Amino acid sequence: RPRRATPKPWSAASDVYKRQHLTSSCTGDKKATLVDTTIVKTENIAIVGAGICGLCTSLALGTKGHKITIYERDIPPPEGGAEEAFFDWKRRGAAQFRHPHAFLGVMCNLLQTLYPDLVEQFWKSGARKLTFKDMLPPEVAANYIPQPDDEKLWLLLCRRATMETLLRRYVEQNHNVVIKNNTSVIAIETQKADGIPAVSALRLRNSQGSITTVRPDLVVDASGPVSYTHLRAHETVLDLVCR
Repeated sequence: RPRRATPKPWSAASDVYKRQHLTSSCTGDKKATLVDTTIVKTENIAIVGAGICGLCTSLALGTKGHKITIYERDIPPPEGGAEEAFFDWKRRGAAQFRHPHAFLGVMCNLLQTLYPDLVEQFWKSGARKLTFKDMLPPEVAANYIPQPDDEKLWLLLCRRATMETLLRRYVEQNHNVVIKNNTSVIAIETQKADGIPAVSALRLRNSQGSITTVRPDLVVDASGPVSYTHLRAHETVLDLVCR
């Protein structure tokens, strides 16, 4: 008979696993009780880039107890509200920074379910909600019959400057998250795990020119399509293949 594989206690895809075991009652009852024990492994995680992707990643991981450090090459947003962020924030890292943006349905529902207070801050800052019915042309809307899930099909619309400012301030309230501004990644170190190169360290330079090296447990590259870490890691892979 084929043997059943023994599951590994830790999975590379998740930092949480459930261990199930059987216990017998102290009264000698032979009936077994199934007990679930959840063990959470916390890690020191570095995120490169404090844009929407990096901030949302820190929001998700920081609430799980991980220690998050975000390295951002640009300056932080100015004091004030949406107008100050739009006109005064020198955001070199995002070319479309002053364009209107939108969160689509999946993102909107996740935020509404997990962070309703954050969504409320968006409304107070002038964001608009665009529902499914709002998007229908008049000739279709006249005969529209709402379906139960239609309320989940909505968009949150506002300036990207507003999105980043509100997300930053919300994330900074989490004690597990630190944002280091004016900090650029100038080099990476890699090591092979099972023959696959992985980023093991980041070399950083701040606005004063000081250079430091950090060795987190995990590196998340959220610095955009033209990414230093992506390019350097890609070169490492190509070099490994050529050899």
